[in-house]
Amino acid sequence: LFARDLVKAPVMSMQPKGVGGLVYNWHVDDGDDLNTDMKALMDTTTVLRRGPFSIHFTAGPDTVTQGDGLGMLLDSNTASQTQFKRVDALAANHELAAHGGWNHDLFGLGADETNAATYLPWVQLNVAAVERLYGRTTTEYSAPQGNNPSWAVNWLENHGVVGMYFVGDTGASAVRSWRNGARLTQKLWSFPIAPQGKYATFEEFEDFGVTDATTTQWLQDLQSFVVNHRTNRLFYNHPPGARGHLPVVNALLTRADTLKAAGQFNWYTMTQLAQFNQRRLGVTWSANTVFGFGNFTASHPTSLTDMTWLLPRSAYMLPIITSGRGRVSYDATNWIVTATSGTTLKFMAAEK
Repeated sequence: LFARDLVKAPVMSMQPKGVGGLVYNWHVDDGDDLNTDMKALMDTTTVLRRGPFSIHFTAGPDTVTQGDGLGMLLDSNTASQTQFKRVDALAANHELAAHGGWNHDLFGLGADETNAATYLPWVQLNVAAVERLYGRTTTEYSAPQGNNPSWAVNWLENHGVVGMYFVGDTGASAVRSWRNGARLTQKLWSFPIAPQGKYATFEEFEDFGVTDATTTQWLQDLQSFVVNHRTNRLFYNHPPGARGHLPVVNALLTRADTLKAAGQFNWYTMTQLAQFNQRRLGVTWSANTVFGFGNFTASHPTSLTDMTWLLPRSAYMLPIITSGRGRVSYDATNWIVTATSGTTLKFMAAEK
C-alpha cells in the first residue's frame, strides 16, 4: 500500500497481460449433479460454453454413506462418462480435475491430519478415475468441505497439481499457502474462495436468506474489483445451485462477455494462473533513475511473454521500449508495459 499509493512505485502485475479476471470453480459432487443438473445446463443453456472454467468431479460410487450409490461412479457408469466427455468437448476448453477423495461427504467430513492411510487412497482413486477419462494428467484439485490435510496437499503437488481451491486466506488472490508457520508448497498455488460475507455459494445463500438481487450485485462487484485492480479471485458453485439461480449466473456471464470483448476481463482456470505466476517468480527486474528518467530492465530464463508492469500515470510520462519486444498501453490510472516475447525487456519513462 505504501509503495503503490504513497510512493507511486511501479509494480509488476500478477496477471497475464495485466488483465484481471475470475476463476469460476464448479464442484460436481455426485451422480445427480452430473447427470441431471450439469446435463440440463448443457442441454438448455450456454452457461458452460463460456469460460474456460475449472470443473472438478467427485468420481466414486457413494456420497454421504458407504453403499448409498449416490456417487457418479465415473469409472464404469456410462451416463456419467457421457456427460463428462460432453463437458470435455465444449469449445470453452475448461480444465477438468478431481474434487476430493472419491466419496464427497465421507471424505470431506472424515479426513484429517491423522488418517492418511485411510483417505489418501481415496484421493488417488479420484484423481486416477478423472485422468483415465480425461486422457491426461490433471493439474487442479478441490477438496470437499474445503478439507485439505497436509498429506493430501503434498501428494497432489508431487503428482503435478499446480492449483487448488482453498478455504484459508479468505478473499485473497492466488497464493502459495503457509501452514504452521512454514510454506506448505513451492509450486502448488492456492485459490481462496471469495465469500459474500459469511457465505460462499448458492445453497448457503438460500439457507440464510441472501436474495438473488443481492447475489447478482455481489458477483458483479467482485467482477469490477478484479477488473479495476487487475487481480484475480475465485468463486464457486455446484451445478444445482447454478441451475436454480440462472438469472444471477447469466447476468454475470453477459457482463463478462462485454468486458472481455473490451479487453478488460478474462476467465482464468486455476492452472492458467498458477503456471503464469510460477513463471513470474523467475522474473528478475530492476529500476533506477538517471537524469529524471526511470530505466527498467527485466529478464527471464525462458520467456517474458505476457509479463506486465504498471507505472502510475501520475508519476511517469509515456514509457518507451528501448530493447526487446513489448507494447505500451494505458488506462485511467496506469501506463501498461507488456512483454510480447523474448527473454529480456528494457524500457524507460520520464518522471513527472
